[in-house]
Amino acid sequence: MAMCLELGLSDGGSVFLDGAAFSLRILADEGEEMRFELSNDNDAAILSSAQLRHAYAASELSLFDPLAHPADLQPIHASVSVESADTNAMIRLYYCQAFDRNPVNLSDKKLKKFIADVAPDCPIPHKPRSPGTVRRWIRTRGEADNRQLRYMRDRQMKGPQGPRLDPEVEALIQEGVSAHYKAMKRKISTSVELITARVIDLNRKRIEAGLSPLPIPSGTTIWRRITESRSPENAATKWGRHISEASFDPLLGRLTATRPLETVVIDHTQLDLHLVDEKTGCVWGRPTLCIAIDVATRAILGFWLSVRAPSIETLTGLLRACVRPKGHLLERHGVHGDWPMYGLPLTLVIDNGKEGVGPSFRTSCKQQAIEPKIAPVRKPEYKGIVERLFRTINEFVSELAGGVPGGPELSRRLRFDPSGDAILTLDDADAILTDWITNYYHHSPHAGLDNETPYAAWKRLSSEYALRRVYDLDQFDSSFGRLVQRRLSRKGVVIEGLIYTGLGIDGLLRDLLPEQTTKNQVANAVRVAVRVMDDDVGTVHVFNPKRQKYVPLECEERSYSRFMNRALHKEIQAERRIEMDVSGKKLGLAEAKARILSNVEERQKSNKRTLRRQARGLRPQTEMRSEDRKAKGRSSASSKAAPETEQKKHKVALNFLEDG
Repeated sequence: MAMCLELGLSDGGSVFLDGAAFSLRILADEGEEMRFELSNDNDAAILSSAQLRHAYAASELSLFDPLAHPADLQPIHASVSVESADTNAMIRLYYCQAFDRNPVNLSDKKLKKFIADVAPDCPIPHKPRSPGTVRRWIRTRGEADNRQLRYMRDRQMKGPQGPRLDPEVEALIQEGVSAHYKAMKRKISTSVELITARVIDLNRKRIEAGLSPLPIPSGTTIWRRITESRSPENAATKWGRHISEASFDPLLGRLTATRPLETVVIDHTQLDLHLVDEKTGCVWGRPTLCIAIDVATRAILGFWLSVRAPSIETLTGLLRACVRPKGHLLERHGVHGDWPMYGLPLTLVIDNGKEGVGPSFRTSCKQQAIEPKIAPVRKPEYKGIVERLFRTINEFVSELAGGVPGGPELSRRLRFDPSGDAILTLDDADAILTDWITNYYHHSPHAGLDNETPYAAWKRLSSEYALRRVYDLDQFDSSFGRLVQRRLSRKGVVIEGLIYTGLGIDGLLRDLLPEQTTKNQVANAVRVAVRVMDDDVGTVHVFNPKRQKYVPLECEERSYSRFMNRALHKEIQAERRIEMDVSGKKLGLAEAKARILSNVEERQKSNKRTLRRQARGLRPQTEMRSEDRKAKGRSSASSKAAPETEQKKHKVALNFLEDG
């Protein structure tokens, strides 16, 4: 019993004899010399306590260590070098001891930082391990203050295995893998079947030649060989360089930022939602959502919802919403919450559309110290931040009335018409998106922020960095809009039939008239650059280059232009033209002009044209001979030699026209 207590052996325990694990069972009763039965799957033996003590003293018996793995005491395989096993064990021991000295949370985020900090100081050159691998070492390779090298050994000591397939079969597999990456449309399953068929054909030929058939590789083996051969070169051969870059270098050109408003991305998409007209109830269709998102915090600075295609109006309206506090927006839609994200972006990433590439918007950005940056063409991964946000928004709105579940393609396959239950107006959609952004999105954990919410990230970073604000919102608004060239006079500026005037005209003319050139200019008028807001026809802004500022001018018809956008103004103008045509005021002029031109065409078609030429004694210009051209260029004295003859010819021609 003493010997049993000395070695710590008990019934049901385990020991290691000659490197093999054995389960232990006590056979003798208490008071006699202890006898133990050692057994495993391959062998069994009965030993006394004295024999166990002798084996223990001779290092043939190892006791069970609860912190050790059975493989920790197994001998190293002959095909594996001791140096390699010791090297891997030393690397594991270094990471575990470094963790014990400075323990951190075992999450992927904390472990990534831990590995990046300690890997460069490791005395053994190696590739930094993944957070999952280091986490497994810490949990299974001993405990704190008890990290032994034997706990760190490789636990799969089978050694390298040679190829089990015949070289001829290996050659066929390699040929099939190469052919797979040269055929763009070929699937892996098809390549597996083709390679298998070639091996079967090889065996058929071997049997005919009196040779034994070769083992046919399994589909899993061939599948694994194809996937393991996936490389940037093979992917570029099969799908093109663009797909290869996106797959093997997903961080290429990735947008990064460390502070709020450092980089803001603007993009647009078509929502999976049908809207209706507020007055008529007719279905408008799917609106276009243009959104601005801050890269550093993933916060939404503003959005613009419209039933029209993206334009310069969309970009300017969105940017004007981004730089303003959102309190008035929340009050207008009756949304309770906090939306503190606003300010002047430093870099603005915009799509490669004509509304953003044009000089009007880019010039306005630079005037406000915003650096516009055009996103690369055909690289949606460059703006993956906002593309992922669009998917999240569409997943939400597709559940609303008029939503498109699963996208338009699935709706067509299901023969489902989402416009049938559409009841939401544009204003309703504005209010719903405002509430969703304020109270749901900004307070949801974001994977790109290590599960921090955009609201918390904005609050944290805005307290560390000073945010850029717009000092004069009126001047900011005036610098954005559609840029047109017009003539400014004492009466004002005329744009699309509306006259804009104000007290600033005198100052503009006083500064600009002396600067202009007199060539091709109207007296007391000057050509100016005018900013036109498509969402408001009530005011335009004329640029004064001498003072580097915009001067606002108001529309003379204030009652008409109040709350009027430019698109509606154009529709009203078109209706006025139609009314004028119906009333006959314009139709009478058109009919008179058409009748006159018709008479001229009839005269040209008749033979009177030939008679008139004969009466005048003239020929067509194209039939003039060189002598006639020379005669025409003679001096005026010689041309007046027979004035009476010319007068007679013209008199005859006039009489003919009167008769005709």
